[in-house]
Amino acid sequence: MITLVVSSPCIFLEGGSAYRLLNSIMEHTSPGGINLLIGFTNVGDFQKNPIAKTKLYPQKDYILELYKNNGFEVLKYNTKMGLTKSGEQQEKFFLLTRKN
Repeated sequence: MITLVVSSPCIFLEGGSAYRLLNSIMEHTSPGGINLLIGFTNVGDFQKNPIAKTKLYPQKDYILELYKNNGFEVLKYNTKMGLTKSGEQQEKFFLLTRKN
């Protein structure tokens, strides 16, 4: 059975809630299941915005390492700087994994 999870946990959740969600996603993914995560890192203009301190904007490669350390094979990973809806420069990550 293949589970596909597509998530952008950084945008709407408080930091602690986002980490709990990520752990739950990893825990409930079946072996062979695919997770696709797209989100923002802490690299860029968001750090100037006070609301950013309450949301999950992880350090570069943190989510990548979290998945690797929890038994997931990384199928694809990259980061890219770009403009947000509000016109700020922010690094976005794209992570595609399979649970071993």
